[in-house]
Amino acid sequence: MRLMRVEGPAIVCHCDGCAREAIAGTIPYISAASGEPRAPEEWYQSEDGGLYCSACAAKLVQVDPTRSVNQFFTDTAGTQIDPDVLA
Repeated sequence: MRLMRVEGPAIVCHCDGCAREAIAGTIPYISAASGEPRAPEEWYQSEDGGLYCSACAAKLVQVDPTRSVNQFFTDTAGTQIDPDVLA
């Protein structure tokens, strides 16, 4: 499952994993109760449109069998090494 971070103005989201509700996005919003600016939480959206809080998204990525394994083949500078070179 591929997940992308929810970006843009703040919106209320309902997690498809744990049913939690929170405000997601990347643009700060003004709290109606206090009038102070607040930063939205990090939420993620799947390709099929499902919304997940960061805790549920982390669980989904950990058990994803389609995840690429070549991400672990890097040199000390952090550049990715071609897996064919290692064979």
